[in-house]
Amino acid sequence: MKHDLSLRGEIFNDAVELFDLKLHDVLNSLLRQGLSAGSVTLKLNVELWTVGEQDEDGVYHDTNKTHFDYNVSSAVTQKSKSNGEVADMLKLRVVDGQLELRDLDENTIFDLVEGEKDGARSC
Repeated sequence: MKHDLSLRGEIFNDAVELFDLKLHDVLNSLLRQGLSAGSVTLKLNVELWTVGEQDEDGVYHDTNKTHFDYNVSSAVTQKSKSNGEVADMLKLRVVDGQLELRDLDENTIFDLVEGEKDGARSC
């Protein structure tokens, strides 16, 4: 028997039905919870195994056998966003190959000269 190599094919009916159920669940959840974003994902893993099989004459032949498994997942996205800003303006320097943040008013000419001697530089 020949099978369609398509998601519409009979061999994938269970995966498609599960996807459809998850899709309906996500849409119902969005409506119930007053949300606006969700997703449904169908992942189909495909493996090809080469198996030696003996025919009716006793001759071995390599046969490619397929193995499919699937995973259907869904998510309802409830977005929450908060914004803020760091009030301090800082200076970014590299000291001995490491990044560091320093207060802007911390460095005097003396500090800059000493810092360069210690391997420091401003970015």
